[in-house]
Amino acid sequence: MHGICTATVGYGMSFVKKHKKLFYCGTFALLMISIIYHGIFNMLVQSDSWLKYLGFVLPLTTYIPVVYKLIKSVRNKKKEVQPLS
Repeated sequence: MHGICTATVGYGMSFVKKHKKLFYCGTFALLMISIIYHGIFNMLVQSDSWLKYLGFVLPLTTYIPVVYKLIKSVRNKKKEVQPLS
């Protein structure tokens, strides 16, 4: 969970840095997203019911689409770069 929250804030900060108007409110929003998402994870994992297992699955449901998108973007970049022959 720490990894996905850090990656989200890092990616968001790189986006917010390019758009100066969004810097302050965007930085605050990224911090709030990270805190709320991590808090939900903590509450689910510490529960005594079956929701505990949902808490363990929550990071995977976030990592899988992110990794898929990264792999897809790397493949698209490789297709765009054509070797000189």
